[in-house]
Amino acid sequence: FVLSFFVQGQAVAKSSFQIKAFVKFLRTDKFARDKIKYTYWNSFLAGFKNTYKILIVILTIYAFATNLSLGILTSVFSVFTILLLALYKKFEYHARLNKLVLYLIISLLPVITCLLFICLPNKACLIAVNLCLTIAIYFSEYGTSCERDAIIKNLHQEKFISEHQFFSEFFIFVGRIIAYSGFIVVGLFANINVFKVLLLVLISLMPIKFWVMYQQTKIRKALEAMPNEVPVPN
Repeated sequence: FVLSFFVQGQAVAKSSFQIKAFVKFLRTDKFARDKIKYTYWNSFLAGFKNTYKILIVILTIYAFATNLSLGILTSVFSVFTILLLALYKKFEYHARLNKLVLYLIISLLPVITCLLFICLPNKACLIAVNLCLTIAIYFSEYGTSCERDAIIKNLHQEKFISEHQFFSEFFIFVGRIIAYSGFIVVGLFANINVFKVLLLVLISLMPIKFWVMYQQTKIRKALEAMPNEVPVPN
């Protein structure tokens, strides 16, 4: 702790916010644009995340006139998922780990359990949806955080990191607007079946998001394997 006072930090030199220059860079550099676009698709889909749990609570109250102590269940599921993430982190780069298969399982389980809940609306199915959704959300957040800036850094465009962050947050915001607009439209019907359809539609985006995350990982690995200089536009 005492020695930390003697550590001299060095801030990375950063010019003013250059959103126009960044947009021009994306327009003219097709190689970079084709790589970075997956980050923004991932950000857009991340904007739907907060709506999942809200829908679960609404459906629980509608179907069972109680919240089923979802707060306690969510806390237990969160601890369990953190342990899973710790285990995943330990073997994330193991040669035998097939990340695509793992992502496929994690992202499809919420869809399957949601379909079961729609067909068999009972407490067991609802708890299963909540568990699978909690696991998927935590893994999704972890993957998004790890890969968010990786591609642009491997393209050696750190000078645009602030602009890149702005674009990422913008697409998250757009996703949230669309998701909550769906809430408003569905709320006009005040029908539990319509809420179930909305939940299924939103959860069905989860496999797409995990596929995008997998593409980000592939691109990052490919860029890391390239020489320090990446292709530039003609």
